[in-house]
Amino acid sequence: MAAQHLSFAHAIPTTLTKMMEFSARHGIAPQVEHLSMSRMNEALDHLRSGKARYRVVLDADF
Repeated sequence: MAAQHLSFAHAIPTTLTKMMEFSARHGIAPQVEHLSMSRMNEALDHLRSGKARYRVVLDADF
Protein backbone atom coordinates (compact mmCIF):
# COMPACT_ATOMS: atom_id res chain seq x y z
CA MET A 1 0.00 0.00 0.00
CA ALA A 2 2.77 2.44 0.87
CA ALA A 3 4.55 1.72 -2.42
CA GLN A 4 1.40 2.62 -4.34
CA HIS A 5 1.11 5.86 -2.42
CA LEU A 6 4.72 6.79 -3.16
CA SER A 7 4.26 5.94 -6.83
CA PHE A 8 1.17 8.15 -7.02
CA ALA A 9 2.89 11.01 -5.20
CA HIS A 10 5.82 10.81 -7.62
CA ALA A 11 3.48 10.98 -10.64
CA ILE A 12 1.85 14.22 -9.55
CA PRO A 13 4.66 16.63 -10.62
CA THR A 14 4.93 14.88 -13.99
CA THR A 15 1.20 15.07 -14.55
CA LEU A 16 1.05 18.72 -13.53
CA THR A 17 3.93 19.57 -15.84
CA LYS A 18 2.18 17.90 -18.76
CA MET A 19 -1.06 19.71 -17.97
CA MET A 20 0.70 23.09 -17.78
CA GLU A 21 2.53 22.48 -21.06
CA PHE A 22 -0.73 21.46 -22.76
CA SER A 23 -2.48 24.58 -21.42
CA ALA A 24 0.32 26.84 -22.61
CA ARG A 25 0.34 25.28 -26.09
CA HIS A 26 -3.42 25.72 -26.49
CA GLY A 27 -3.78 29.12 -24.84
CA ILE A 28 -5.89 27.79 -21.97
CA ALA A 29 -6.00 30.15 -19.00
CA PRO A 30 -7.76 29.83 -15.64
CA GLN A 31 -11.12 31.47 -15.14
CA VAL A 32 -10.84 33.76 -12.14
CA GLU A 33 -13.33 36.06 -10.46
CA HIS A 34 -11.77 39.03 -8.65
CA LEU A 35 -13.68 40.50 -5.72
CA SER A 36 -12.43 43.42 -3.63
CA MET A 37 -11.84 43.11 0.10
CA SER A 38 -13.62 46.40 0.71
CA ARG A 39 -16.80 44.61 -0.38
CA MET A 40 -16.15 41.52 1.76
CA ASN A 41 -19.78 41.05 2.84
CA GLU A 42 -20.94 41.04 -0.78
CA ALA A 43 -18.14 38.63 -1.66
CA LEU A 44 -19.20 36.23 1.10
CA ASP A 45 -22.84 36.43 0.00
CA HIS A 46 -21.68 35.67 -3.56
CA LEU A 47 -19.85 32.56 -2.32
CA ARG A 48 -22.62 31.37 0.00
CA SER A 49 -25.30 31.75 -2.66
CA GLY A 50 -23.38 29.43 -4.98
CA LYS A 51 -22.91 32.10 -7.65
CA ALA A 52 -19.11 31.94 -7.48
CA ARG A 53 -17.68 30.06 -10.43
CA TYR A 54 -14.24 28.51 -10.68
CA ARG A 55 -11.50 30.36 -8.73
CA VAL A 56 -12.38 33.37 -6.61
CA VAL A 57 -9.65 35.82 -5.51
CA LEU A 58 -10.03 38.61 -2.99
CA ASP A 59 -8.03 41.65 -4.05
CA ALA A 60 -6.59 43.98 -1.42
CA ASP A 61 -7.87 47.45 -2.30
CA PHE A 62 -6.85 49.37 0.79
